[in-house]
Amino acid sequence: MRKIEILILVLIFILTAGAASAAVSIKVTGGMTYFLGNDYNKGIQGIYDYCNDNFNDVVGKYKPLHMGMGLGAEFVVSLDPHFGLGLGAGFFRASRQNEIGLEWLNISVKQAFKPSLRVIPLTLNLHYYVPLRRALGLDVFAGAGYYMTHFDHDSTLETDFFSYEQSQEFRSKAKPFGFQGGMGLELRLSSHFAFVVQAEGRYARITSLKGDLAEDESWFLGKRHNEERDAYLWYLERNDSGHIYSLVSFAKNQPSSAEVTNVRKGELNLSGVTGTAGLKIMF
Repeated sequence: MRKIEILILVLIFILTAGAASAAVSIKVTGGMTYFLGNDYNKGIQGIYDYCNDNFNDVVGKYKPLHMGMGLGAEFVVSLDPHFGLGLGAGFFRASRQNEIGLEWLNISVKQAFKPSLRVIPLTLNLHYYVPLRRALGLDVFAGAGYYMTHFDHDSTLETDFFSYEQSQEFRSKAKPFGFQGGMGLELRLSSHFAFVVQAEGRYARITSLKGDLAEDESWFLGKRHNEERDAYLWYLERNDSGHIYSLVSFAKNQPSSAEVTNVRKGELNLSGVTGTAGLKIMF
């Protein structure tokens, strides 16, 4: 078992032991989340921009991977009437389906992109509670997070040129550390229940996204299949007659050609904001 999982178990034990002599609560919430995405979004948008500038009858518009939905729960031990320590876990997911069609030398081309992001954050927060009115209070919190992340990329390309088709699958995992903080309003409904609304910001980045890559090609002469372990998401820029396009590539080795510059491992930025609502149960 890795050190981080052992540390989490120790924190659970400490909080559970402390709960025996302190007031405890469990907060369960759900809502929408927004994250930056960064290099992946810029690279796929660059493909659309390049197609629109260089091909005819282009159909389709890129919708960036930014929005998702999620759930979360937090176990909070009150240290005194104002301060508390919380251990939380959650899950949020985001996905997109994008397609683009174009004509090239009387050949019809269709390409589709489907990214998917799944994140399980484990958080440790310090809470500060401020009573506002008899049944209303403000909860301000901040702490560290451990973000277990799965990122998948699927793309397909189809043409009517000798029935040529191509597909690509990239599967990756990462576990970056980060920070989060926010505030929430609590409306007490009874001695044991409160309705909560909260907003939270987070900072977490994956600066090197590594995973497994599978590629397939087929046309009238046959098929080809290729797999690569330890492939990376690469960010690069292409200079086309003085116009710079941001692009992304998936490969084990760094892409290199006369047309590309500023090649580096691509970043997936999980930083963003989350808005949730739910129920707080007090024991």
